[in-house]
Amino acid sequence: MMIRLLSKKLTLAVSLMLISMSGLALADTAAHQLTQPHQAQQIITTDWSIAETLLMFDAPLVGIGDVMQYKNWVVTPRISDKVIDLGLRSQPNMEALIEAQANTLINSSWFQHILPPELINNRYTLHAVDFYTDEGLSWHNTVTQTLLLGKISQREAEAQALVAKVATAIATDRRHLDRFADRPIAMVQFIDARHLRIYGNNSLYGVVLNKLSLHNAWQQATNGWGFKQINLLDLANLPPSTLLIIIAPYPANLAEKLRHNPLWLQLPFANKQNYRVLPAVWAFGALPSMQRFSHLLTDSLLDPPHYAWPDE
Repeated sequence: MMIRLLSKKLTLAVSLMLISMSGLALADTAAHQLTQPHQAQQIITTDWSIAETLLMFDAPLVGIGDVMQYKNWVVTPRISDKVIDLGLRSQPNMEALIEAQANTLINSSWFQHILPPELINNRYTLHAVDFYTDEGLSWHNTVTQTLLLGKISQREAEAQALVAKVATAIATDRRHLDRFADRPIAMVQFIDARHLRIYGNNSLYGVVLNKLSLHNAWQQATNGWGFKQINLLDLANLPPSTLLIIIAPYPANLAEKLRHNPLWLQLPFANKQNYRVLPAVWAFGALPSMQRFSHLLTDSLLDPPHYAWPDE
């Protein structure tokens, strides 16, 4: 009986000591955190529009979704080798997320819930930036969201400078294009040799076309992403003088397939004077992609031979 009583007293004493030590440890941790400097912002995103803008800001971007495909579809601004590839934009790799050691996640609203809630709550400050709305893209909202992104990433001066730079660049391009003001322009991306996306005024391409004071040949309805899926036959409904802008990437051997397509050969776009082939420009991008498209389109209009199919 005496041994049991002594054992209980000893257990209670040890427990009290451990509780006391735990309290001291917590107090020491809290004091240490209070004396530490504010943690520097380290950003990740799986949205390429946000990524290209942050890269122009030289913001502390440590991880981007699907880097390899970014290089095919967005191209510039280029990504440093130090930036970690987070994997699929809609389903990032957890190991890559841990490796990135980020504390800030900035995404569009439709990419906000790609991470488990417990990971977000315990590790990340979460921000939403939406360049696209239900109505598509607009210059005004793109500028507004660029400035918001500058504020979130602590790059407000850089955001203002980017807005001014892109506006000036597009205005400079516009001054060279007066003679094209009356020619309709249709902007497409081929899905395969028979199906295309054609872009309206609420797309990135359409917004830039408007800023260049050029006329979009496609005036019919589009979806919230600014395009409508059509087939080759629908191209026959465009105004006869339309200039077709084909934007990469496109399927392999597309040019060869079109050369043997009887329908394509009956269209005015079979004539190389009536089309241009542009390098990739991210159709769902922000100001950097707008500037890229403006420059490439202007160059293609002024110097047509350099914007044909690669094997021509």
